Amino acid sequence: MDSLIIDKLILVTLKEKYNLPNLTKATHLDVFAKLKYAAEMAKIELSRLESTSIEVDVKIDSKEIYENIILSRKSLQDLMHDLLERTLNITQKVIKEANVSLVSKIILVGAPTNLPFIKETLESRLNIKVDTSSDPLTAIARGACIYASSLDAPTNKHVNRDLDTYLLELNYESLSNEVEELVTGNLPSLKDTEGYFIQIQSEDNTFNSDRLPLKNGKFKTIVSIKPKMINTYFIYLFDKNGQILTTSTDSFKITHGLKIVGTPIPHSIGVGVSKKDFTTNETLQEFDVFFPKNSLLPLEKTITYKTLKDVIKGELTNSLPITVYEGEASTPSYNTFICEIALSGKDIDFNLPANSDIEITIRVDESRTLSLEAYVPLIDKAFNVRASVMDEYIDLDNLNASYNDLMSKRNKASDLLSKQEEDEANIYTKSINASLRDALNDEDSKRKASAELKKAHSLLDRLMKAKSKELIEKDFYDCISQIENMIDDIDDSTVKREKYASFESIKKAGFKAISENNVALLAATKDQLEQLRAEVWLSIDLNWSLIFFTFEKLEVLKTNQEAQKFFVMGRRALADNDIETLKFCVSSLNALRVDSEDSSIDMLAGITR
Repeated sequence: MDSLIIDKLILVTLKEKYNLPNLTKATHLDVFAKLKYAAEMAKIELSRLESTSIEVDVKIDSKEIYENIILSRKSLQDLMHDLLERTLNITQKVIKEANVSLVSKIILVGAPTNLPFIKETLESRLNIKVDTSSDPLTAIARGACIYASSLDAPTNKHVNRDLDTYLLELNYESLSNEVEELVTGNLPSLKDTEGYFIQIQSEDNTFNSDRLPLKNGKFKTIVSIKPKMINTYFIYLFDKNGQILTTSTDSFKITHGLKIVGTPIPHSIGVGVSKKDFTTNETLQEFDVFFPKNSLLPLEKTITYKTLKDVIKGELTNSLPITVYEGEASTPSYNTFICEIALSGKDIDFNLPANSDIEITIRVDESRTLSLEAYVPLIDKAFNVRASVMDEYIDLDNLNASYNDLMSKRNKASDLLSKQEEDEANIYTKSINASLRDALNDEDSKRKASAELKKAHSLLDRLMKAKSKELIEKDFYDCISQIENMIDDIDDSTVKREKYASFESIKKAGFKAISENNVALLAATKDQLEQLRAEVWLSIDLNWSLIFFTFEKLEVLKTNQEAQKFFVMGRRALADNDIETLKFCVSSLNALRVDSEDSSIDMLAGITR
């Protein structure tokens, strides 16, 4: 919100009145710090006022600038339109995913919710009452305290104590929504307990247990709980003479309230897996989910994969990375990195061939601490790591490539998106564009763009997955159109007849799958069409010339002496219209290109299905 006020109001006003070509966050950090403070103060004042004045008093490139900018509550609401729309979309999705039929009220959290129009917008658009009885500034901290009080702290049984102090082990629920609770106990050092007994008394003396005789040092009872409060109980140990003995624990507390059982995880957790795309002969990465979003903690699961390639004993390069991510995008890099281990030659005593079994185990405890373990049965070796935080380096070229990929995905799905989905995609796109524009000189904008791109990719992946049938059908018809346009250009009449027969057969199977609503068969026929499309394209003599010219431009082949031999041979074949020799040269150059670029496999996940 502060950034919106700065970017859409303050900077626009200053740049209109003053010549400030060099005003960026990267070059004027002190100026932007002052603008940030001014924007935040204006936002706070609009919680109680209809309008406020933003006083800008800064020095920019030797220019003393003093400006008084009026910001009304209505103007701030207009600035926040896209942000509010995203909030509303997320809220509606949460309600839908939770499968809740009735929401009685919305509780506001965070100081910006003090703005009246936020309350009004939520109430009117969602048709749910907004409850303002909780302090939005402290709601998170109070909630954390309530949750913490529901957890049982680990106890150390080997406590240091006097010889006259008896170890007392208690078992009970520290948070309960019942009015009674079972309490059990054990005094392991008391073997002869004849005549010994326990008595429990509440702090306010409203509950007093009977004398609880010890049987082999153990006892149990049910205590009464007063509603909506923390109940404190004192516990006393008496010997056969009625004397009070000292115990390691002399009291305990039970809070009456809602017990939180099994906290759900907010994002899916999984690993990056390499997968061969046989239509393009490329190795791609997929996100393989271990625990879907909303799975309840604690979690543990083991999945067996295959190693992607050979690992040679003692070799430090060509390691097999195994990376854990969280998120909803099908492409691992668009999710958030959690931790990684890498299996290399220095870790093993024997050579490990490709396609060896590797068992990956992920555990997540109740505090969301994650541990990753990889076990290779063939060499009886295990590797493990606990969740780590990576200060991610963000490359601007990668951001732009990610943005181009996003727009390509979006254009592909544009015909299938509803008006609401299209509007949601537009909101993300506008925000990403603004962040990318500033990312060149501003690290914060770069990180913001990276986060927004990941969210946008995740959103589009989710939408496209939900519309997989429509997308497969669209690809199917696109392939038909492309093959029809290409097949007449095949020079060899025999090959043309063969490809046309295959085309008609696959097309017929695809139409049958559409009529029967058989998505699996349609996907298979679409894959067959894509394979045929590649074959048809390569059956056209002219296209071999295009491939040859493309290889001539590749840097990885320009410096390869072996490649130069095939370039000379290929140029001669082109001059002589010798297509068979040209095909041989292209195939040889392709093999050299693959060998030269083999190191790129290090960037891929080290495991596959």
